[in-house]
Amino acid sequence: MTEPRSASRDWTLRAFRPGDEEQVLDLFALCFGRRITADHLRWKLHSHPDRSGTAWLAESGGRIIAHYAGIPVRFWLDGSEHSAMVVVDGMVHPDYRRRGVITDLMSHGCRRWIERGVSFGVVLPNEQWGSRVRVFGWEPLFPLRWRSLMLRPAAAMARRTGVRSLARLTAVDALWRSFHGRGLQPERAVSLRPMTEAGPELDELWLGARSGVRASLVRDRAWVVWRYFAPPAAEFHVLLAERNAEPVGYVAYRLIEDAGASWATLADVFADPRDPGLADSLLAHAVRHLTEIGVESVAGAAIPDTSFDRALDRAGFRISRGSFDVHVVRYQAGIPRDTLADPQLWTLALGDFDVV
Repeated sequence: MTEPRSASRDWTLRAFRPGDEEQVLDLFALCFGRRITADHLRWKLHSHPDRSGTAWLAESGGRIIAHYAGIPVRFWLDGSEHSAMVVVDGMVHPDYRRRGVITDLMSHGCRRWIERGVSFGVVLPNEQWGSRVRVFGWEPLFPLRWRSLMLRPAAAMARRTGVRSLARLTAVDALWRSFHGRGLQPERAVSLRPMTEAGPELDELWLGARSGVRASLVRDRAWVVWRYFAPPAAEFHVLLAERNAEPVGYVAYRLIEDAGASWATLADVFADPRDPGLADSLLAHAVRHLTEIGVESVAGAAIPDTSFDRALDRAGFRISRGSFDVHVVRYQAGIPRDTLADPQLWTLALGDFDVV
């Protein structure tokens, strides 16, 4: 669907079409200072079962000048499932900023999502959104704070100084880890094993845990397949947590390797929130696994002062790396604001967004 130009603007609005990739990628690089591939763009925004209405464009003279999109997700909220959007890639060409383009485009996209029955949207606004966040009713909820843990400080020092012999000080690394992870009390009966494909046990896990979840993306097999097994050129790994051969959680992480060093980001650590101490066990085993495969450092994120944030602290993730502000906008009546506004009720992960 295309909206015609009016006397007050020289652009038109329309949905993304195949063939738009090159211009969208150029606009992304111009606005964000980094490039993504066409395969990544197609996976992120155009590989869902319902491909219509996920990305909207403003066009002027055959040139794409703005972009606004959402990743359609299933969201579990107070015992029922809703259609939601994780809003991403709001961007406008510098030549067209402060002319109302992004306002037009966001209005257009929001109207279409409301018509489709989307219940609400979740977003980590970037600096290009400016005052549009308030104009369109985006409600600030809470920060999502990055935290990191150094696993091999001697190896990191060797890489940074060029003194390779420092990397052999493995006793220093072991002492560092024992000090920073001393607050963990992992359950011995819990173990992690790598998954080569997402199996039905993930559906079993979600169905068993969801009654203890108040606000979360639906973390079933379909979600894990799309988010962690399908992305092109991104090395994600999923570890299934088991207790007595029964699935009780999973850990998803992204591995980045460069010049002989490797880093990891915890994209998701999911466990039944009613099971005290289980997150600690998953974190402890994940840190051990990452250490064994030679990872230099690992990063994670949590809503401050929540149970998972405290688990990260006990695991030694104490180096702060900034934060994002999570916002929500309710498109349909009857969406409970109290639940969404309470950070203690969320099960939230970095992998829910496109920042990892």
